[in-house]
Amino acid sequence: MALAPAVSGWVWFAVMRRYVAPVVALVGGFLWASRFPTVDAVAAKGFELDVITVVVVGGTALSGGEGAIWRTAVGIGILAVLGNAFDRLQVDTFWQIVIKGAVIVVAVVLDQAQRRLQWAK
Repeated sequence: MALAPAVSGWVWFAVMRRYVAPVVALVGGFLWASRFPTVDAVAAKGFELDVITVVVVGGTALSGGEGAIWRTAVGIGILAVLGNAFDRLQVDTFWQIVIKGAVIVVAVVLDQAQRRLQWAK
């Protein structure tokens, strides 16, 4: 018995989500750990804000449902430029976190305003 094309697409998505994604995460973890002589449980502490900033600046909605890899790559580029500017200007770590938080707030406000304009149409 053959599966309908729509069903086979969902089956493929389920297989990817269940088996392939954890393997990719495992390989990423090994690559991350290989950069350090010892591995500590808090080695990536503080990256959460950077990840959220990249995703939100890239245009992915925090409410879910929308997003694209290329937009997240644009967010990575923007955050890299921002980080480089922080380093060049020797901005204190506290103010870096404050500015990144402000960037997240501005991106969310702009996203919500755009959604309201689209909803009104």
